[in-house]
Amino acid sequence: MNIVRSLEGSVALTKLPCMLMTTKKGTEGIFIPTDAANLIKGKEGALYLPIKVALYDEENEFGQHGFVSLNVNPKAKYNKKWKQLSKDEQEKLKEINVILGNVKDWQFEGNSDAPADETVHTEDSDDMPF
Repeated sequence: MNIVRSLEGSVALTKLPCMLMTTKKGTEGIFIPTDAANLIKGKEGALYLPIKVALYDEENEFGQHGFVSLNVNPKAKYNKKWKQLSKDEQEKLKEINVILGNVKDWQFEGNSDAPADETVHTEDSDDMPF
């Protein structure tokens, strides 16, 4: 499988139901309740945020080509949890279906800001904290 297009963007995690926290040592972090944010539990304890990416047919006024939102689609194959929710719980979940971030397509036709194609090489290093 080859990558034929690359999009860049970011996701504002603080738009999910969450709490910003600071530990006693001063480390900042974010607590995201798995059920309130509709996170899906996968194998080996992995948690997944179901997202939807929508692309525009032209660049918007902010130079973006689309957006990322939380996917609360009840018809999605993975969303078994949706059927278990009451109507009130489903409505509450729909309320957090906000735009979480934007995406930029650097190969978009007419994009004058597109960076030159570059190959990034990395070397194994033992100085990583994980």
